[in-house]
Amino acid sequence: MKKLIGWILGFVVIVGLALGGAKLMTANQSGEMAGIIDRFNPLVKEEAVYVKSSKPVNVDEHGNANYKLTAVNQDGKTRTIEFMAMGELKQDRFLKLSSKGAYVETYEEVPREKLPDKAMEKL
Repeated sequence: MKKLIGWILGFVVIVGLALGGAKLMTANQSGEMAGIIDRFNPLVKEEAVYVKSSKPVNVDEHGNANYKLTAVNQDGKTRTIEFMAMGELKQDRFLKLSSKGAYVETYEEVPREKLPDKAMEKL
């Protein structure tokens, strides 16, 4: 019985270290691989970030537009974020992104008045 408890405890420690290491590795990263890791990592919290839309980095053959923008959270902390939109977005519009680290789940256009003050200062 003690051996089983030791194995379980060891497994929990290894998983915890792996998740913590993955969180540190993807912190302040953008890109597809960081997004995949952050999406499934329970240690990465979900938060709303705000961006100002601009011209896409590229548009693929299916019309999907890839963006790499500076995102700002409600406290005014900035980071680079990458996401794909189904078509080109209108430029110079404010967007609220629901993100979990580098993973962007949804985005929506918001009026300037609905942006947090600290986010507006940075955008």
